[in-house]
Amino acid sequence: MGGPRGDATVRCLPDPVGRLLDDIRAAACRSFRLLPSVCALGILGGCSGPTAAPDFDGDGWQDLLDCLPESADSWPGAPDPYGDGIDQDCDGADGADADGDGAPQPGEGVAPEDADCNDDDADVHPGAEDAWGDQVDQDCDGTDGLATPTVAIFPAAPRTADDLFLHVVSDAVSWQATWSVDGAPAPEWAGQSVIPAAATARGQTWAVEVAVPRPSGLAPVVGAASATVLNSPPTLTVLSRLPLVAREGDVLSAGVATSAPDGDPVSVSALWSVDGAPLATEALDLGSDEFDAGDVVSLSLIASDDADAAEPVAAGDTVVLGTAPSIDGASIQPGQGTVETSFVCVPEGWADPDPADAEAYSFAWFADGAPVSSSDQLAGQAVERGDLIWCTATPDDGSLQGAPRTSAPVLVANAPPSLAGASIRVDGGECGSPAAAPVSGSAIALCIVGFADADADPEGAVADWFVDGQPAASGVASLSPGTFAQGA
Repeated sequence: MGGPRGDATVRCLPDPVGRLLDDIRAAACRSFRLLPSVCALGILGGCSGPTAAPDFDGDGWQDLLDCLPESADSWPGAPDPYGDGIDQDCDGADGADADGDGAPQPGEGVAPEDADCNDDDADVHPGAEDAWGDQVDQDCDGTDGLATPTVAIFPAAPRTADDLFLHVVSDAVSWQATWSVDGAPAPEWAGQSVIPAAATARGQTWAVEVAVPRPSGLAPVVGAASATVLNSPPTLTVLSRLPLVAREGDVLSAGVATSAPDGDPVSVSALWSVDGAPLATEALDLGSDEFDAGDVVSLSLIASDDADAAEPVAAGDTVVLGTAPSIDGASIQPGQGTVETSFVCVPEGWADPDPADAEAYSFAWFADGAPVSSSDQLAGQAVERGDLIWCTATPDDGSLQGAPRTSAPVLVANAPPSLAGASIRVDGGECGSPAAAPVSGSAIALCIVGFADADADPEGAVADWFVDGQPAASGVASLSPGTFAQGA
């Protein structure tokens, strides 16, 4: 629907006077909001007789007076909703603005802080200069001259180790701060901008009111803020870290120092992991079955008080190296023998920090200092009577060898010879021939059968002699004449 326009009677005046008047009238209608009936009069130059003024959009307003001649929804005095960015009522602003100060009247879509609190006075609008003491709120902030101060406490969530800083934003040059703790006045801190951490305690709520004075008879403008003091987590410093390289069997730990700003007791817990997998243990003994050479062990430490835990602090990583096994010693069993003996090298007292490792050994035998065997056993035939033999046993867990241990030496003793049998021969007879009966005054001698000696000693034997069951001679190979009588 078009806007009101009245009777649009057009009078023609000679050019250029008619056109000049058209321009003046159009500018006046836009700038000074003339009555529609006045603005509807069209004065066109160079015509004869009454004629109609041009209206392209058909809204009832001449194109020269219409701020949007191509839109039938826009003409002087048209409804102008705020927020669409269009000046429908041709007053130079988006929305209704009766006083022309650029601030819209309160209404749908108008934010309260943007609305004109007095649309009949162009000197009153948000952001206007607000003289103090004239009882007029020119800047639409709800007060005369001074806005409510913006008050804040920093940090907004303070801890027991933090000082409290008062931050005030105000138009005023001076103001007064009043503090309270848990609702109770704290006059000792009146006017202070900083409350030291030492004056606060965990759980306390500190509040402050900031009053901006006004002329006599006017109440001060007051802003307020509050903050509750939180616990300060303890701190932890790693004094000694894990070694970069550790071995199986080591017990790992890290030295720390802790502190609590608020004096709370502090406990420290350890978070261990092996190759990224967490371990539920406070101390780490690398001698357990859980660890192998090549594992990467990590440790983080956490300090806690009765309320909070600090962020974990890494104490370092270490690579687990294998540890060689060890033995207490070695011995030769049996402890004495001859070339006929089979000797065994026996390791004693195996120890390995990683019990999962295999138990194995390597051996070496020596005779008079010369190597003779690499087995755990030594056959007596490999040495000679009188040789001094010893062995070494070296522990081996499959990846590392420990220190060799040497046995006490053993002297290879003489091996006694053996006989298959013995006989007696008479002087002049031969061993192996049929034995002749000895006669009185003759000598008899020992004949040996099947002599054997592992040491390859010369063949020989001695005998103990008996005559009629009585000892006649001992340790000799023959019995001399005269030692026995006929019939003996």
